[in-house]
Amino acid sequence: EQLRADAVIYGIGIVPNAQLAVDAGLAVDSAIQVNEHCQTSHPDIYAAGDVATQLRADGQYRRVETWENANLQAGIFARHVMSVEHPKANPAWFWTDQLDINYQFVGDMAAAEWIVRGEIRPELRAASSFVLFGVTDGVIVGGITVNAAKDMRHLKKMIGKQVIFDAEKHLDVLQDLRKIA
Repeated sequence: EQLRADAVIYGIGIVPNAQLAVDAGLAVDSAIQVNEHCQTSHPDIYAAGDVATQLRADGQYRRVETWENANLQAGIFARHVMSVEHPKANPAWFWTDQLDINYQFVGDMAAAEWIVRGEIRPELRAASSFVLFGVTDGVIVGGITVNAAKDMRHLKKMIGKQVIFDAEKHLDVLQDLRKIA
C-alpha cells in the first residue's frame, strides 16, 4: 500500500539495560537513578550516560540520550570522587541533521508553552529558519532552533540565566538574540 504525505516523522527510542543494577539492588525506574554527582542509591556505585536517569534541580529524574550528556556526566563523576567542585550543570543540548535541515534542542522539552520567533515555512525546507522558546511560569526553560544554529549559544545562555520571557523583545526578529541573551 502506498500513502501520500507532505512529511513523515519517525522516532526510535532506546530502552536502557539496567538489569545489572536491578540485580545489585540499586534504585531503578526507567533507568538507573543517580543524584547530581552521578551516585546511585549505593554511595560507592556510580552510573552515567544513556543508562542513567539523573536527579535535576526541579526534583524530577531525567534521562538524556546524547553523547554530550555522557561526557558531562563522566566529568561530574570524576570531579566528585576527586572532591573537586563541579560547575553548575548546563542544560541538556542535542542536535540532528535530517536531510538538509538542522535541528538543535536545549533545556526542558516539557515546557508549558512553545512560542515561535520567526516564521515556520515548511515548503522552504532548508531555507526556512526559526527559533522556538520553551516557557514555563514566564521563564525560558527550553529552546529549539531550526536552521538557526547561530542562535543556540544565546538560547543556552538565556536558559542558564533563567531569563524571563519578554514577547516584545524575544520575538522581534530584527533584534539580535546575542544582545538580549
